[in-house]
Amino acid sequence: MAYCELGEFDLAVEPFRQALSLGPEFAEVYFTLGQVYAELGQKEKAVLAARDALRLDPSDPDAYLLLGWALHEPGTLVEAAAAYEKSLELKPGQLQALAYLGDAYFQLGRLEKAREILSHASS
Repeated sequence: MAYCELGEFDLAVEPFRQALSLGPEFAEVYFTLGQVYAELGQKEKAVLAARDALRLDPSDPDAYLLLGWALHEPGTLVEAAAAYEKSLELKPGQLQALAYLGDAYFQLGRLEKAREILSHASS
């Protein structure tokens, strides 16, 4: 974790991989590794790590938020929106998830839905 706190995300990957080799049943390690990959711009690896975290703990709203963020690209926006919605189902009112969901709907051309979500975020 010290590498993450220092912003040395490239150095943080290996310790998390080592931790997973010792105990692959810890969702939090996969989630944090996914965050590290996201910080490094390695979205495909972030998606895999978030999915592993959710396989172990499907009730983690932050892992769904991470998954949505990592999928927030043209071509996977529908899946990203579904992840944000699940995050909000588990943790209603989460401003970051609302903002990202509104943006995903906007990019998908679902302007009324985007407006509804974003107005909910600002209230």
